[in-house]
Amino acid sequence: DASFVDTIRYRGDDLAYIFARSLWVKDYSIPNVNINRIEDLLGRYWLQLDKYSLNRQAMLIMSSMKYAAKDNVFYKKALEQLESIRQLAITDNVNGIRWKDIADTDDLNTNSEETLTHLAEAFEQTGSSKETIDGIIKWLLNAKQDHNWSTTKSTASVVGLLYRNQSTVVGIPVNLYSSINNTNLAVSDDLLSGSLFSSATLQKFPSTVSIKKSNEFKANAGLNYFYFTANPPISTNESTLKISKQLFFLNKQNEWESVNESTILKIADKVKTIITINAPKQLKFVFIDEKRAATLEPVDASSEYEYGKGFGYYKSVRDVGYQFFAEQIPSGISTIEYETLVAKEGRFSSGPIALQCMYKPEVRAYGTGVILFVK
Repeated sequence: DASFVDTIRYRGDDLAYIFARSLWVKDYSIPNVNINRIEDLLGRYWLQLDKYSLNRQAMLIMSSMKYAAKDNVFYKKALEQLESIRQLAITDNVNGIRWKDIADTDDLNTNSEETLTHLAEAFEQTGSSKETIDGIIKWLLNAKQDHNWSTTKSTASVVGLLYRNQSTVVGIPVNLYSSINNTNLAVSDDLLSGSLFSSATLQKFPSTVSIKKSNEFKANAGLNYFYFTANPPISTNESTLKISKQLFFLNKQNEWESVNESTILKIADKVKTIITINAPKQLKFVFIDEKRAATLEPVDASSEYEYGKGFGYYKSVRDVGYQFFAEQIPSGISTIEYETLVAKEGRFSSGPIALQCMYKPEVRAYGTGVILFVK
């Protein structure tokens, strides 16, 4: 503790250190001279409260409640600010409790996950905010259904929160049952012993499928049917994920001109391919497989990591086309571009393009190819 005074005097972020030290305040006592220094710093942070994010406000609230007695001015300020934060929350019975700054973003990230767990911990300190804590947990679990929590650090924060509130989280599990062509499928949302996936091999998909539930509680589930086809379906729904590609060639005016069925290319013409992804929400761990026409040879044949507009991806150059791997693709319209050279005469097909999320295979999209004529 002797070094603690010097550390908090020169550290760039005193609040983070004070918060971390508060986790052991009951196990290791702090000398009065250090307590005075901490209270001085807390007082300065409370004067600048309006400038802080939700995450830093939660850290300040928890630090004040752990260091100060219940009759202390900092403890009372912490309770007042916590109540103010609670009144700003968005609450509903389906999705749980969250705050506008977090709910408006595409997805939970490291900061927002830790912010929610810090707020839940702050409400835990009061001992009388069970409904609010339950709502935060429900929101975190609903977000987890999309893919995963961002980092090991944020996952540890969420798991710690779930562990302390096991009775709330586990509740009464819901089991779903279905029988397809005399094959039984069963899944459960029991966090401790449930099975989230069940599969069967079918020769033909039935016209109707019935799904039964074990009780009256709500449960989310999906039934996916995977099959092979030479002509994958292309959705026309505006709210669904879409992928397409368009080819352009460099004309005599040194301008990019769109390639269509009447376009006649020549050997050594430069062709640019633009892949367009229209995503209604952020995508995680994305694989894109694009088939290249046999007449097109890559200008740059090296496989490497590249940066597009708003996201990065790894480009893998193959004999039959390109493969792209992206950790995340933002919502909205995103593009990938590359250039090739025309190398052979004839009629060629630039094959279809497919997108799929590796950890959510039901999230996928397909696009058609383009016919090329070279003389």
